Amino acid sequence: MKSIKFACIAVLAASLVSASCSSDSSAKPGEPTDGIDKSYPVFTPIGGFYREAQTVSISNASGGAIHYTLDGTKPTTDSAIYSAPFAVSKACVIRALAVQSDGSFAYAQTAFDFDLDRSTDYAGTVLDSPNWRDKVIYFLLTDRFYNGNASNDDDGDGFDETTPFAGQPESGFNGGDLAGVRQKLDYIKSLGADAVWITPPVKNQVSEGNYHGYHGYWASDFTETDSHFGSLSEYQSLVNDAHEKNLYVIQDIVVNHTGDFMKITAPVTEELMNAGTLPSSVFSLNANSVPASAPDQLPWKFNDPNLLTVDEFKNSSFYNFKPSITDYTDSSQLLTWQMSDLDDMNTDNPVVQNLLRGYFRYWIDKAGIDGYRIDTVMYVDPAFFEGFINSTEADNQGVREYARQKGKNDFITFGEAWSIDETVVSSYSKNRLTGDPRIDSMIYFPLTFAVRNCLSSGSGTRSISSVLNNRYTVKVGYRDPDRMVTFIDNHDMDRLIMNTDPELVKAAYALIMTLPGVPQIYYGAEQGLSAQRPAMFAGGFECDADAFDETSEWYSFFKDVIALRKSHDVFRYNRTTVLKDTVGTGGLLAYALTGRDPADSAVTLERAAGTRALFVMNNSEAEQVFNVEQNIFLKGDSLSLLQPSSPGYPQTLTASSDGALSFIVPGKSYGVYILDSLDGTSEDTSHAIELTSSYTEVFTGDAISVSGTSTHAGTVKIVKNNDYSNAQEFTVTAGAFQLDCGIASLSNGTNYVEAVLLAADGAVAYSSPVSFKIDRPFVERAAASDPVNDDTGPAGYSYGMPTTTIQPYDGQMDITGVSIKTSGTDMRIEISTRSMTKGWNPTINAFDHVMFTLFFAKPGSTEGCSVHPRQNYTLPGGFAWDYMLKAEGWGSSFYSSQNASATVDGTSVSPSPTSEVDWSGIEGTRAEPGKIVFVVKGASLGYPASLDGWKVYINTYDYDTQKLRGMGMESSEWKFSGGNLETDPLVIDETAALEISL
Repeated sequence: MKSIKFACIAVLAASLVSASCSSDSSAKPGEPTDGIDKSYPVFTPIGGFYREAQTVSISNASGGAIHYTLDGTKPTTDSAIYSAPFAVSKACVIRALAVQSDGSFAYAQTAFDFDLDRSTDYAGTVLDSPNWRDKVIYFLLTDRFYNGNASNDDDGDGFDETTPFAGQPESGFNGGDLAGVRQKLDYIKSLGADAVWITPPVKNQVSEGNYHGYHGYWASDFTETDSHFGSLSEYQSLVNDAHEKNLYVIQDIVVNHTGDFMKITAPVTEELMNAGTLPSSVFSLNANSVPASAPDQLPWKFNDPNLLTVDEFKNSSFYNFKPSITDYTDSSQLLTWQMSDLDDMNTDNPVVQNLLRGYFRYWIDKAGIDGYRIDTVMYVDPAFFEGFINSTEADNQGVREYARQKGKNDFITFGEAWSIDETVVSSYSKNRLTGDPRIDSMIYFPLTFAVRNCLSSGSGTRSISSVLNNRYTVKVGYRDPDRMVTFIDNHDMDRLIMNTDPELVKAAYALIMTLPGVPQIYYGAEQGLSAQRPAMFAGGFECDADAFDETSEWYSFFKDVIALRKSHDVFRYNRTTVLKDTVGTGGLLAYALTGRDPADSAVTLERAAGTRALFVMNNSEAEQVFNVEQNIFLKGDSLSLLQPSSPGYPQTLTASSDGALSFIVPGKSYGVYILDSLDGTSEDTSHAIELTSSYTEVFTGDAISVSGTSTHAGTVKIVKNNDYSNAQEFTVTAGAFQLDCGIASLSNGTNYVEAVLLAADGAVAYSSPVSFKIDRPFVERAAASDPVNDDTGPAGYSYGMPTTTIQPYDGQMDITGVSIKTSGTDMRIEISTRSMTKGWNPTINAFDHVMFTLFFAKPGSTEGCSVHPRQNYTLPGGFAWDYMLKAEGWGSSFYSSQNASATVDGTSVSPSPTSEVDWSGIEGTRAEPGKIVFVVKGASLGYPASLDGWKVYINTYDYDTQKLRGMGMESSEWKFSGGNLETDPLVIDETAALEISL
């Protein structure tokens, strides 16, 4: 197929150069006389991707002469005159001119591409489509997984793509390929995964001047394999071997963009086109692109708007010639502007729609794959996917319908919509007005963001339960809520293990393994890898030795947790009932699982052993009281602990006479239970404790009186906000009691107190909680100003900002002042900056273009750390921190100095401080000056008795796609300049240390 395509492309390339050199820049012909409507050339068929040669006709309602070209040059009256339909069987751009009644011209263009060679179609083993809810997906970056064929590591063009760009150590091609994936299929199979999701294997732009296209998302030709990854034959062998092992293969695809071949700083408009050649300040081809400044494939090679007529630009352009998105909250920009400088395809153009359908029918033919993951769908109109996925149009079917006709009855498609807004995500699964299907599954970003933020920051678990409760609502409107692809880590995020305790990472995966959906594991998680995109083979990025140990702790965990899911239907077919969550601070999340019929999810299974289950998680440092009355498990029901679960959980739970389940949950842990037997003997209910206090006043002091009654003598623990580890302990006799309890360490707002009786005879009883409110004013205890425009690095350095004009860097990292206020043992740290922005639509903290790092030192500490981990910096003035907060737009993480070093952040602790940014009354996504407030609760600092003498030091830098932004000596669009990423301090601005004085 490609041999015939290359010839046409070569002709077009030469023609484009000629056309560019000879174009008349004084005017764009074809404007009609006033009052005369244009009659544009019409192509039949309209264009697209075909498996058979096509006969093309061109019509014109005005009846005037039509001239056309097949080589991409602009037609003139000297071009071939259309007289009869003609055959095309090679890739080409057809451009036509129709002479109007007034003598003016009307132009149109289309594109055709072909796959005529059936001898190269996939002929290997084919698997019937599975029930995807029973499957687990293993997602890998092909370039980073395993190098199975070293001969394709360099494509031989003289450009060394294996060497990373300065200040971007992860940016080079590593050598992983399709042959490597094929060689490691047994490793994936042994883990328990059922499907392998590979990054796009298509031919890519090698480099755009700042990074390399090793990831596969910058297409240069949608129907060629990239030589770095291997040949079509190697791809077919991978799929065949996978199918032989009963493994499915899912291909990542892109329908939004190609690579970064053009630079656009402002929208190309009809007015600019009419004015002649576009100013280079508005449009230019990317001179730094390797190997060329245009894709290889037609019509994407046709990427210079200067070669278009105004008619073609308005009506039949293959690209949206718009600049990069500057405001990710602007829906109009999202759909037609470039995402991060990547050239935006005009998916409103029916020809483009047809081409894209054809490209991805092609891979079903050629590789025999079993599904598509669809990249960046949020930048494409949701309606596009109705046809792309499901069209039944003859010879132009959507990909899912085409696969069905090829015998794949459930060809899975799932889309990436990077958003916490479930109405946005779900809109890509179906048309809410008509119910028409779109993408049959979506990646469950709202759940992922909630889980990751909750576990990395130690924040309230209500964020997770809210997502679980919304899943089936009409308002959200998912096409199939039980088919969502659930995940914890991917290639665009810090791995969760970087920001939280390993046991909570296990909790996160246990959570998605007990919920409906299709769980996805990100390669390397099963080896405990912490880098974002490391290689798994020796010599690759962040990898000294092959990392395929099937006896490792993490491999064993994932093998066990996958087996847990597959061994019990209730973890795949269920409805969740949230039993316990927290607001404001970390603690418990618990939900019961009620089994549904695998054949009909609307049918609830009768209560029986194995049909009900319980998941409990504690994201706080402290032990927590779990004491919940519920009606899923009835009196005497016995639940058995399953593995994997964290240490410290009771092996069995038995529901009491009132349906209560009660036990103490270990800190930073998770437990999974299944209903084992029904209607047994409930636990002894002769022991009881009750709180009789009722609080109507608002407390401003440091103590509270708690009254209650106990049926037995023993030890009573007064537990505040479920925190069993920090409970106050008292000895009581049977009868009434009154106890004075300290509340100095509690925060403003609603708090809860409950009692646990540890009777002398060993019995345990729990009271119901009682609420009370605290309201103490915040008082300023320390403040300092900081020079303006000193965001150039520490003393002695002169760093430059990234030069991008897309949401430019201008003051977001420039601290101008700090104020620290306290209330009890809580802090409120107000940071003033020269500006603040949120145009990149941050999901966790309402600011972007900056990462704040706050360091806290407690008085008299000898255990502090004096370096800024991973940022090449010793803190000034001998400052040694005990706690460190890192906060950027998409996440926060909080550490103690335990185990901290120049390369290790320390030990994750919770709860993490939170941020407040008031954007009310501010139009747009930029404010000058900016003010960001961080609220630090006493619980975050280990419940200090007082904040007197605590010190705070703050500095700024920036994060880029969940990694530290690059730095090099030379000026760069997306990197800081004037320094070395590996050796120089990664600090842009800093404050003096402030000391709190009470």
